[in-house]
Amino acid sequence: MDAVEAEELALRSRSIDQAGELIEGWVHDHHANRIYAGWTWSREGTIYVGFTQEPDATVARMKGELKFVAPDRVQPFPVAPVHSERELWSLSETVVEYLRSFPGSWTDASIDVLANKVKIGSQKVALTRRLIVGHFGADAPIEVVKGYPAVALRS
Repeated sequence: MDAVEAEELALRSRSIDQAGELIEGWVHDHHANRIYAGWTWSREGTIYVGFTQEPDATVARMKGELKFVAPDRVQPFPVAPVHSERELWSLSETVVEYLRSFPGSWTDASIDVLANKVKIGSQKVALTRRLIVGHFGADAPIEVVKGYPAVALRS
């Protein structure tokens, strides 16, 4: 790794570390939780921030008010989100509660902010997908993916 590559990696690391604090604080201070869809970053160092209403203007306003290390790397989601992060977390809790009635149907639950979906891990993907579609509908923002069971660590 040469000096230019090392400098780029350091900039990515600093900007990602800083982004979480700045973005979450700005959302809180502006009472924007109902339209905030989360943030994430790409391998290349782009920091994506999502809002369900006026995403481009809201990210531009945020960039104008905050001192990002690399403001040119802060961008709105490539596809404007429909659901807020708060809505997705609430939906994930509802999905998990529903799936508890079907032991072995799921291994984990999370949200994918950039996809703007709840992500359910399952070892029985087809079965779990049928359960989800049957209960929540085919258009629900829920994706079922291959999941793996938790492994107990022995001491």
